[in-house]
Amino acid sequence: MGKIFLIRGIKKINMKKLLLILFISLGFTGSANANSIEGAFGYKLGQVLEEAIESDSRYSSNKKGISPQKPLHEDFKYFLYTTRVDKKVSSIRALFYSDSYYQDYCSDNEGLFFKIMKIYELKYGKFVKNSPNEKDVNYSYTDSPREIMIRCAVTSNLNTIEITYTDSILKNIRNTEYDIEKERQLKEKEKQFLEEASEYDI
Repeated sequence: MGKIFLIRGIKKINMKKLLLILFISLGFTGSANANSIEGAFGYKLGQVLEEAIESDSRYSSNKKGISPQKPLHEDFKYFLYTTRVDKKVSSIRALFYSDSYYQDYCSDNEGLFFKIMKIYELKYGKFVKNSPNEKDVNYSYTDSPREIMIRCAVTSNLNTIEITYTDSILKNIRNTEYDIEKERQLKEKEKQFLEEASEYDI
């Protein structure tokens, strides 16, 4: 019994530490700026980087892994997405996976996801909830054209927590630039095929 109470005590200490880190990493400033979405994890939406993050996929790539000085949790992974031409940050993403077979992170009222939602709503206000199915929950907060989406999902006993900051204008620009680049690459390949075809009597 003593070991169980000790483990529970350690978990409570870790959660208190997480709350403190969340306050710091999200830049808690009080109600005066409570509804403004600027960015997180040391980066701002719209911030210009020295180099654009090259893309080979419209959705899953065009990203760069980062290591925040004040991370949410040691197991989160963090990514930046930028436009190609202006090199502006269009999205900031934090992603957490756990293959825990004994805990549903999405419904745990004392777990990591619950704590994250509480701290975000404390800073930004009420998030809109959308539950596409029994296992998935999405929360969003919009400060047009910017949005914070917080998602928790359980699939085959895999817990996923995803936090995404997005500037919809910059995201659309990034997607358009990707389409233009893909079209350019396609035409370049067609040109190469035509040049190779000229070598054959066909």
